[in-house]
Amino acid sequence: MRVNKVFFSGRLCRDPETRRTGSGESVTNITLAQDTKRKQGDQWVDGDPIFLDVVVWGSRGEAFARHHKKGDMALVEGRLRLDQWDDKQSGAKRSKIRVDAVDWHFAKSDSRAPEGVSAPPAHVDDTPF
Repeated sequence: MRVNKVFFSGRLCRDPETRRTGSGESVTNITLAQDTKRKQGDQWVDGDPIFLDVVVWGSRGEAFARHHKKGDMALVEGRLRLDQWDDKQSGAKRSKIRVDAVDWHFAKSDSRAPEGVSAPPAHVDDTPF
């Protein structure tokens, strides 16, 4: 069995950017940042933040862009995807992991969620199994 499902929450590093493809389909690009903690002795200290590029297609992406701005919290659900390309300057092969979002949620109850849209629970158990 193969599973490729990601849930990731974080703050937007910049305002969402929506554009149209050559075929007219809309695509919204966002970058989420999540703070991490690590154990040092008997204390938790700040670790390196995690940055994740996310692509939200179609009307879901347009709605995301309408309701979010830089600094807002968001929770995305999607699949990991590996993008590969050749660097135009050096010719070196490059790759980057991103998330193709299939859904998104407001990540705080005090967000600008429209009436009738609920936020996920304040505590989400991040234990993988």
